[in-house]
Amino acid sequence: MERIHEVYNLIDHAYKLKPLKSFNFTLSDNEKSMVKSHAEEPSNFDGDNFRQDMYAKGQLSGVAIGMHIIYIIGHFTKKDMEAIKLWGHILQALQPLKQYIVYWFLSDEKRIFPSKGQKVGPTNVNGGYCQACRPETIVIYRREDATRVFIHEMMHAACLDDHSRPLPAVEAETEAWAEVFYAMLMAKEHGLSPAAAWNIQSAWSAGQNKKLREEYGVNGPADYAWRYTVGKELVWRRWNLPVAPPLRGVWSSVQLKTEPPKHKGNSLSLGAPPFLFAAHSG
Repeated sequence: MERIHEVYNLIDHAYKLKPLKSFNFTLSDNEKSMVKSHAEEPSNFDGDNFRQDMYAKGQLSGVAIGMHIIYIIGHFTKKDMEAIKLWGHILQALQPLKQYIVYWFLSDEKRIFPSKGQKVGPTNVNGGYCQACRPETIVIYRREDATRVFIHEMMHAACLDDHSRPLPAVEAETEAWAEVFYAMLMAKEHGLSPAAAWNIQSAWSAGQNKKLREEYGVNGPADYAWRYTVGKELVWRRWNLPVAPPLRGVWSSVQLKTEPPKHKGNSLSLGAPPFLFAAHSG
């Protein structure tokens, strides 16, 4: 658990710092053009064109947080701003020296398991992408689980990957780190111990991975979803991190304080939903 506590200490320190200043702004014509370009660029991840659907709605705004910029495409809510404040803590924890620019398309499309017999692909698991070592290129195209996606893409953009290894192994390790950071962020946000928060996140993942292995045959790097799911669990086990038993039906068996999403038991959101952490707080 040493790795877990090291990450928690980083985040705990970030929460003690003066929060990054944030403000809303109106996009310039040049910035609108950049958003349009990111909405229309081809992507192997967003094959369903969620970005274009959101861009077509014509709702554009911007948020600056410290020296970093987030372009918002879609209806921006108070909850979305709360998420960006969490991103501020992550930025302070990792202390990047370069400016990060994020294009956040607020699609409400959920990640869910496909029908039986179908392959689990990008539509089912992905929510963002960027160009390696280029912090100005982060694109997030779902509202769901955006904080975990931000952490994952921030690590790619910060050039933290070992590209001497095969891509599935690189992605598995990055996702393993991202979910550790996400769980510790949830621990701090909801007043949980690092162990309790990790138990929730790892059990959530273990439930998804059990279903992926047994019902969808996701067992190795040749299976696309492996890199974000079963593969990351193998990384955790290599690190000697405990992985809790799967949650029943992928969802928690505890008394929840918030109703689960409509896709109960069928979610492929890789970060455990915040309400599961909240249900254990207090």
